[in-house]
Amino acid sequence: MKISARTRYAIRILVELGTDMSRVHSLREVEAGQQISAKFAKQILQPLESRSLITSRRGARGGYRLKIDPNQVSLLDVFKITGEPLLTAPCVNDLEYCPRNHGCGARSHWQALDKLIRDYLEQTTIADLIRAEKRDSVVPDS
Repeated sequence: MKISARTRYAIRILVELGTDMSRVHSLREVEAGQQISAKFAKQILQPLESRSLITSRRGARGGYRLKIDPNQVSLLDVFKITGEPLLTAPCVNDLEYCPRNHGCGARSHWQALDKLIRDYLEQTTIADLIRAEKRDSVVPDS
């Protein structure tokens, strides 16, 4: 399973916005923080806004803000918004994909792996990633 750049950046942008929810983050800050173009940032931000995860404000003091509690946004939510496929193997949900699907010992293992991935993404929230980022960015005393 390879996660697309769009999904990875959507998650990173939500973490960035969720780290400081008290203010509006300009598009310029988002593109600089993620090291992506304004065009790509807008392509990522638009579906997040249309699904009401973030709000935007136009104008000189415009920008983006996380609209809901980061504890309420799972990674699975972000995968769904970005259209990221979750299947490890095409045969998991499509019995017609492979003529050997019936009686295939590997298929049940792919299904179990898909369930583990889905459950992990559903249980992990943007707030979890914010906490991990804060924890991992602490420089130990020398």
